[in-house]
Formats: sequence, structure tokens, C-alpha cells
Amino acid sequence: MPINTTLSITVSLNGNSATVNVLGAKSGATRAFTMTTPDGTFTSQTTNVFATLSNGSHVATVVETDAIDGTETTVEKAFAVNVPPAPSMTFQQAPAFLNAVYNPMPVVLRAAPYAIGDLFYVEVWSTPGKAVHPVNNSPERAVLLQTLRSNGDGLGTASFDISGVLQSSFEAGGAYVPGLSTAFQKDETCYQGFFVRCGIIRFDAANKEIKTQLLSTNVQFALRAAFPLATTASLTRYFYTGDDTIPFLTNLPYAARRKRSEPTLLGLFAPLADTASLNLNAELVFRDGTSEVVALAGNQTASGGVYLFTVMAKNFQGHPKYDQLKRFSVWVNQTPIDGTAFRLSDTLEITVEDDVDQPVTVLFMNRKGTWDSLHFNRDTDTTIKLKSLAFANGYGQRTYQVSTDTTLTYYSGWLTADEYEWLKDLMTSPVLYINGSYYRQEDATFEKTTRLGLFTIELNVKPANEENTIKL
Repeated sequence: MPINTTLSITVSLNGNSATVNVLGAKSGATRAFTMTTPDGTFTSQTTNVFATLSNGSHVATVVETDAIDGTETTVEKAFAVNVPPAPSMTFQQAPAFLNAVYNPMPVVLRAAPYAIGDLFYVEVWSTPGKAVHPVNNSPERAVLLQTLRSNGDGLGTASFDISGVLQSSFEAGGAYVPGLSTAFQKDETCYQGFFVRCGIIRFDAANKEIKTQLLSTNVQFALRAAFPLATTASLTRYFYTGDDTIPFLTNLPYAARRKRSEPTLLGLFAPLADTASLNLNAELVFRDGTSEVVALAGNQTASGGVYLFTVMAKNFQGHPKYDQLKRFSVWVNQTPIDGTAFRLSDTLEITVEDDVDQPVTVLFMNRKGTWDSLHFNRDTDTTIKLKSLAFANGYGQRTYQVSTDTTLTYYSGWLTADEYEWLKDLMTSPVLYINGSYYRQEDATFEKTTRLGLFTIELNVKPANEENTIKL
């Protein structure tokens, strides 16, 4: 016969889990466990562990049934659960999928709970891969660029600007120079994949730093560009979301005049989830009023990124009505591997003009991160200034060093008001390539003729590396 005992229970807590321990249980008896929660609901079960309890007052009940006579003994135990909420962090403002790296890229963090003295941190990581997908949750072989730290305010909020960290990832000498004879190419130097990890830094009793990561983003992309500040909140206009076509990465105005052999570089930021084909198409308009749609450059792509198309009127010289070409419009179609082609880009119209004799091609890195080109006149002014240094030897002076300073001036043709605004934008370019060589830009002069409404530009440059000194 079982030995009668006095039944009692205790409750041990582990976070928001409770274990009901039975003391003085009868041998062979069965027990049912019930937990009453703060809102009055209850849960009954045969096991003694209750998990994921909410904060507040609870009552644990055990009903023991005697195995011989079936008598029931009921005991209760009141207790409270008080587990501090797990620290969490949210973005008030976070990096979008696409960012213009030479604009502010604010990250505003809010943490809860927050104690005065806690530090916020943001780690900025760069990814080596150049495959641009709208969602990428598995960055591999990432490199930590920098960790930013800041004190929070009384509301547990801190602000950062991560654009400066990512600007340093675009090397001055690492820019890709597009080939003007290449119809379809990819520029992987004008964008950078990155993600951020955020959290709180606290200090223990020994003043040792304890870092707790609370948030990590998917892979984003920063474009070597400075879009108008009004668009920094969302740059979805510059990559395809299924709602609308996207603009080319150039400020070249619609219906701009271009010489027949003058290359026009059209960049496009295209995130592709699957292998697809990008194809440049053109509608040719002739002086007799007729038009014709033709296919130009294109190719199958393995991943998204910034793709460049080189287009010029000279591409159509095999057409029987090439001499009558008045203007043409270009756009890019995307064809998914298992779908129907759709128009990906905006349409840009180009007005055709005759060539200048022996033009000089100048490449400019533009505000949108890619490239523009312009033909200047071959007429060039070259100025060489000599500077000599001398020392006195008691009988006279003797020259011991002579250095030269070379400046080249190129002259544009007449430009319209719209083209002038575009070229004024190009004058801010940090990189100039002239006939395949790198030059440093000097002061530029803009001349406006009000009577004709036209403009000209004088482009003054110096060789980037000039051997200009002879010394005794």
C-alpha cells in the first residue's frame, strides 16, 4: 500500500519558462498540471514544464489522483514572471537597395530597452561579388570596411552616415575606362555591394567591452554617383521594380545633337534575379518621314550590374538610307530566360549631325557613376611655361634646374542651351580621358552668345604624369 505524504509544490523559473516541482507525491498516483495566466486563461497538461509565459502573476495547480481509491488532492502555488524584454533594434531610416554613394546615406537606429551610457555601433561590410540581385541573404567572403560608434540620446536613438565609409571603396585609379568600339560591356568598378550590422556596446564591471549584434541587413548596392538630393530617400527610379521603365545613367538631354561617329555611352543599373538577355533597339527616322526599328547590341547576362551600351549613328551606315538619317531613338529590352521581352529602359532620342574633321574624343566620368563622351575640335592650343632656378657662385648666377608646365586647350563646337546644362555637369568630372590618356582638368571657360542662344566650352587640361624637370 502506498505511503501517504503531505503534497506540496514549488515553481522554479528559467527566463519565461516555469517548472512545477511536486513534493510529497504518492507512489503510483497520477498528476495533472494546470497553469493560469495573468489574463485568466489556463492551460492543462500532464507534463510539469510550461514555456513562453508572459510577464505577470500566474497560478500553478497540481491535481494528484490516488491510484488505489481515486481520491484527488489539489495544491496551488502563486508566482510572478518578470523577464526583461530582449533587446531589439529597428531602423528609422535604412539603406535602400540602391544608393548614390556621394549623397548622404543615413542610418538612424532605435534600441529598446536602452540605458544611458550604452553605445550604438554600425559595421559596414563590403562584398567582393558583383552579382546584383534584388535580394541576397548570403554575403560571402565579406570585408569589414569600418565600424562607426555613437552615443544614443535619451530616447535610445542614434544617427550615422555611412556614405563616407563606402566612398573610400571606390579607388581613384581603379575606374574602368569603357571601350568606345565595344557595343555591350559591363562596368563593375562603378558600384559596390555592401551590408551593415548594427547593435549595442555595453561595458561590464571590469570595463570590458561587450558587443551585442541586434540587426543585419541584406546586401545593398552603392553606385559611384551623386543623384539630386531630392531622390536620396528612394532610388527605386534607377532600377527596375516592375512598375515603370528606368532612366539611363547619363544627363544627356533628350534629342541632343551628336556627330555621326561620336560615341554615346548609355549606362543602365539592372538587377537580374535570373539569367537574362539585354538588347539595345533603335527606331531610325529619315528625312522623307519614314521610320524603321532595328536591333543593335545585346547579349545574355549571368548577373545584374551596370551595363554600358555604345551607340552612334555610324552603327547604321550599312542601311541603304543612312545618308538620309535625321534622328534615332534607343531603348533597352530585357528578355528573361523563360519570359517575353519587355522594355526595361526609358527611350532616349538623338539628333544626327555631320562629323567634324579629325575629332578629339574626351571621356568624362559623370554624376551618375558612368561615362559620357564628347568630340572636341582637333584645333588645340598648347602652352608651355618654363621656370628656371639659379644659384650664385661668387662670379655670377648659374641655372641648376629647369621645369616646364604644359597646358592643352580644346575647343567645343556650338552647343544648345540643353546641351550646355549637360556639359556644365560634365565639367565637375574628376576623371578625363583624352584619346586614351588620363589628364588633369584645369579651369574651364564657358562662353554664351545671346544672339544665337548657343554656347562653347574651352577645356584646359594637363598631363596627369609629366616628366617636366631637368636638374644638374
